[in-house]
Amino acid sequence: MPVLITIYFAQFVSASGQNDIYLSQIAGDIIERLPSKMSNYLRESNTKIVSKPLAPISHNFCKNTNVSTVFGMTKKGIVYINSNIFSLPKESFENCRYTDREHLLTSTLVHELAHVYDLKFRVSSMDEYVTLAYAEKRNIKHKSKKRILDVEKITLLNKNSSRSPDIYEHENIKENFAVNFEFYFLDEQYACHRPSKFDFFSRVLEEGRERKYKCYSEEITIPTSRGLETINISPDNVKGVSYLFSGEGDDIASSFGHAQLLLELCSNNNCSKTNKYTFSFVADIAGSTYSLYSGLTGKYQSKLRGTDYALTKIQYNVIELRDITEYPLKLNRTEKTRLLRFLLENFWEYQGNYKFITNNCSSELLRLFKYAFDDKNIYAQNIDTPKGITEFLLKFGRIDKRNITHISGDTVLSKGLRKLGIRMEAKNYIALKAQDREEFIINAKKENELFILLLAENIALLKASQDYFNILTKRNDLSVDLETVTFSDRRDKRRGYGIKKIDSSLNERPALGLDEIQELYEIALQQEPKSIEAVNAKDELDKTKQNHSTIINMLKNYQRSHR
Repeated sequence: MPVLITIYFAQFVSASGQNDIYLSQIAGDIIERLPSKMSNYLRESNTKIVSKPLAPISHNFCKNTNVSTVFGMTKKGIVYINSNIFSLPKESFENCRYTDREHLLTSTLVHELAHVYDLKFRVSSMDEYVTLAYAEKRNIKHKSKKRILDVEKITLLNKNSSRSPDIYEHENIKENFAVNFEFYFLDEQYACHRPSKFDFFSRVLEEGRERKYKCYSEEITIPTSRGLETINISPDNVKGVSYLFSGEGDDIASSFGHAQLLLELCSNNNCSKTNKYTFSFVADIAGSTYSLYSGLTGKYQSKLRGTDYALTKIQYNVIELRDITEYPLKLNRTEKTRLLRFLLENFWEYQGNYKFITNNCSSELLRLFKYAFDDKNIYAQNIDTPKGITEFLLKFGRIDKRNITHISGDTVLSKGLRKLGIRMEAKNYIALKAQDREEFIINAKKENELFILLLAENIALLKASQDYFNILTKRNDLSVDLETVTFSDRRDKRRGYGIKKIDSSLNERPALGLDEIQELYEIALQQEPKSIEAVNAKDELDKTKQNHSTIINMLKNYQRSHR
């Protein structure tokens, strides 16, 4: 028989049996510690908790990750706890995110009570939360027997399980809310891993909790024309933020242009000297053959990439002859902080499916703007083109019109050609064969300031530089994975989720450099069980995602054996 435990002002009745009394004690403690806005509702609504067997629970449930285990459920406002939890051993669980049985029971109760609260107040459907959950809200037409209705549909876009505390958060928006509230309530380090969601919960639940100190790192490493470079994107170190629009390209993938974010960073804490970097969401095509069909149907991963502005200008202005326009953004301190913090979270956590038409650089970047501006009218926007982003920013008065900068790709290359004494239009120069263009460059004066720029445009060197950039990008991906391994506790996966955390162990063990990554890569390849022949690490960097994951697992084993 199921046991009914009804909450009346944190008093529990109808509890019988040792296990159910134990459950009522834990539930009572949770209700007392929950945010008052939440606990008051649970008491006033006479929330019921029912203990009964829902499904078998294996004693090795932590190891059987491919098997779905039901610990609890909420139906029509009633919380059901799987009584089979009590058959699990009391002692510590091994290699599990739950430390022991009490932790599992507590987490399950908090998770299900979050569902009860969300069922009433629909917090998971709030525009700000939908944005923070990397989700998209759209109204779709639903045809019933009598009429056509507008139905709100929320789709989760993030597919990155490696930086998740519990991959069940990717199930749907309601589970996303419950999982994150669970960690907000139980994990003292949640503010370090997911600061934006922490601030959201604290504000919406009127709890007023604040982070005592900044415990997450605002430094990230990105591939640039100078190699892998570590930059600081804290609000104090970012002098200005602009929307960067790259004009239309020739192929269908770039026919609408490209949407990017441009950050002007202080150089060595000196804001009189600045360096510029660009960030944008791109389709990760490296290691696979380009396919229009794959791009239209979301077969490529969508990732946030960063690089320096110099490389961006060479790519769009010089190589592709596309125009670039800088639109400086009007941001107050709060908006700037929210934008940069969410950019950081996207860098570490987000990995979606890139679709050239519906989920692209524009729609992904719009998510950052929505959270930064936090305006109900802006949250309602759905934009799928870079020009649409420009129009949206102008419409809402977010662009400083006095300082818009336009750089024509044709003009940049034509000016360089004139300085080199080449009397030819840029488009005609590009149409020349590689050896003909190389002859012009060889005859040019090497001390000319644009010599390097034009040299990069040469086809042979362009391919080499692109290969180099791809290697840097892949190495950066690898370094992110290695950072996850480095500051994660093997027994507690939660320590490796979200943003990279400032931690004493990290200070003792600095981030891996290129040489160390290369060395680890080679050791990992040599230690592969199939005893493969020596493989060039550089070539391996461009292989498939499956092979990349295999190498990461080998690296994890290597690091564990050397602790």
